[in-house]
Order: sequence, then C-alpha cells, then structure tokens
Amino acid sequence: MSAAPGAEGEGLLFLGKATAVISHSIKNVMATVSETAGLLGDLVALAEREPRRMDLKELGTLGETIVEEIQRGFQVVQLLNKLAHSGDQPVADVDVEEAVAVVSSLGRCLAYCSGITRLPSAGEHPRIHTRPLLLHDLLFRALDAAFRAVGPDGEVKVGVERGADGVSISVHGLPAGFRGIFESPSVELLKQALQARVLLDREAGVLRLVLPERIGEARA
Repeated sequence: MSAAPGAEGEGLLFLGKATAVISHSIKNVMATVSETAGLLGDLVALAEREPRRMDLKELGTLGETIVEEIQRGFQVVQLLNKLAHSGDQPVADVDVEEAVAVVSSLGRCLAYCSGITRLPSAGEHPRIHTRPLLLHDLLFRALDAAFRAVGPDGEVKVGVERGADGVSISVHGLPAGFRGIFESPSVELLKQALQARVLLDREAGVLRLVLPERIGEARA
C-alpha cells in the first residue's frame, strides 16, 4: 500500500522541520546549562578568595537549574526519537491520543507557541490504522496555524473523540477570521494519503481533522 504520490516527500520535509525545531530546543538547553555552570564556577572562585561569602543556598539553586535543564533535554531527545520512529512503518496502528501528545510537545518547542490544553477524553484512547508520520505532519500543520492565529499569549485546546464518521482531532479557541489550512497543495496530498477531512467551524472557532478508523485499499 503506497501513499498518494508526493506524500512521502511531505513526510520527509516534516521530519526535517521537526528536527530543526527540536535541535533549537536542545541548543537552548545546552546554553542554559553552560551559563549556569559558569555561574557555579564564579561562585567557587569567589569562595576560594573569600570563604565567608560562600552562599550554599545559591549553589543549591544553580545545581537544581542544571538538573532541571538536563531533564528537559532528555524529554526533547525522547520527542525526537518518537517522531523519528513514526516513519518506521508506512502504515501502522496509532494511538491518536499519543499522536496528539507528541505533536503538542513539538508545538511547545516553537517560540510563538500559544498555551496548549488537552481536553479530557471519553472512554479508552481510540486507535486507528493509518500512516503515523503523515498524521503527525497534518496535525502539526493544524497546530502551527492555530498558534500563529491565536498568538503566544493565547491558548488553544485540543481534544480527541470517536464518532460515527471516524476519529476526530479538534483544535478549539480559534479567532474569528481564521482561514484554516486549506490553501496548500501539500495539505491536499496529506488529506488524500490519510483519507482525512479538514473541517472548520468559524462561528465556534474549531478546526477538526476527521480520520477513518482504517485507511482503505481503494484510496491508498
């Protein structure tokens, strides 16, 4: 089963973009650790000259900052691993909630990211048989468009629900005048490959990605 012509290329472009975003986050982590380690060195040098001025509390705070940044770095690397492995199989069973969590984490790495709130799910996490990498790509495009429309001081809410027409990923909190992600040939490629529908309720400010439970042979 092959994706729509050109869709595989869109997936590779998405991985490249995601890698650039994540590498920038890793660079920020390393810069913070380096700066904090430098401050620790300055305090130690000061203590060697003037032992009475040693502030153990400040040393502890700087140490905690380094530990926190290292943990953040581990989380970012784990995110990169998850995205990289989403391309292991062209078609696979996907936990939609987990896909939303992965792409939401990627979105938080963006400088212009708005606040993200996950809406509670009803019942078990829905799973679909689809193209994992391309699903991440389409969802990221939706969140990216939402962040740009809402602004860094705003907030979007993301929910997943199963319905009669498939599994829906909804992005809430969009402003009036939001134009969606429709005017793009690459989005059309992704929609065809995923057999997805993109719906926009301008009055409610909700963008929905509707995905089939299983992509079929006929439209693959």
